[in-house]
Amino acid sequence: MSNLPFEMPVKDVSIHAEGIDATDWVLIDPDAKPKDGDNVLIKDTDRFLILTYYCPYYLAGKESLMDMTMYDLMGTIIQKSKTQILGEEYYAEVERSAL
Repeated sequence: MSNLPFEMPVKDVSIHAEGIDATDWVLIDPDAKPKDGDNVLIKDTDRFLILTYYCPYYLAGKESLMDMTMYDLMGTIIQKSKTQILGEEYYAEVERSAL
């Protein structure tokens, strides 16, 4: 079984990638393997961060490169928007299909 894409507002996430700001919503695909230059969501010990992925296994913050093996990759950001992307209907359908 694959993981479903999910969305989240960026307001409480540390952003270290170009093109995303605190007023955006992002759609994350946990199964999409990141390609060079993709923005990804990672989980640090006590926070979420948005960083840029660079092959083979590095994440770029604003000042430095970090080894990706030290963090939990939550997924690749596949879309961003100023408003909610999937909507309530998507989550209602996911809930119905889980029953």
